[in-house]
Amino acid sequence: MNRNALRVMRRIAHDIADRRLGAGDRLGSEAELLDRYDVGRPVLREALLLLEHEGRIEVRRGPGGGAVVRDPGPDTVARGLAAWLSHRDATVRDLYAVREFIEARAAEWAAGRVDEHGAVRLRELLDREDGLAAAGDLTGYAAQALRFHAAVASISGNPVAEILVETLSGIIAANTGTPHYSATEADEERHAHRRIASAVIAGDAALASHRMLQHVRAAAALEEQLHRSERRVADPDADRPDAGRSGREAPEPPALSSAGAARR
Repeated sequence: MNRNALRVMRRIAHDIADRRLGAGDRLGSEAELLDRYDVGRPVLREALLLLEHEGRIEVRRGPGGGAVVRDPGPDTVARGLAAWLSHRDATVRDLYAVREFIEARAAEWAAGRVDEHGAVRLRELLDREDGLAAAGDLTGYAAQALRFHAAVASISGNPVAEILVETLSGIIAANTGTPHYSATEADEERHAHRRIASAVIAGDAALASHRMLQHVRAAAALEEQLHRSERRVADPDADRPDAGRSGREAPEPPALSSAGAARR
């Protein structure tokens, strides 16, 4: 990697943060950026490619084009975190240990600040879960169920908890596969979600935290039963998985979309 390009990439990233630029804000045309950062075209283009690969900007071609800021989103965060965890030999069990703590606290915080809008949001999500389960669409249900966890984290008001809940769920799903629900399992999860939502809406922080903790622990226990907890987190950017360092099975590096991680 060109060190000059890396330095320019960091300068641009710093400027985005320092100027508090958001999704859709324009950084400038290539000519403007060349002048601003006083570098050659090859170095600038490599720096922009690095930022584009990280999902932080989009380079638009043609008249009126240039670099535009993007919202990285959970998937971008998940890719970077998964790559780092892969090199630390982190396992699915490690992910669940952290997820238990974060989701339980998020439910506690959500119960302390939920308003009518948040309550309506949770009820609507639960109604959609019911509709998909009743229609026998268990694949669609799996994606919908994850949105419940994301909503609780969002209502908590803590942006760190929100991004971590979505990110950890996505990494877990990417390394264990999309859940295959039976109707009975879907019913059990919907019941757990309704109990959590009931405690959150009632403002009972301790009960909401306890119910969420038990729910996530149940999902972790299932991974133990399926012998998937020892799987090492795969690097999503690797050409092929490297299972040699720990001797544990490493799955093929999949896409890190969190849709379909509902069971986790």
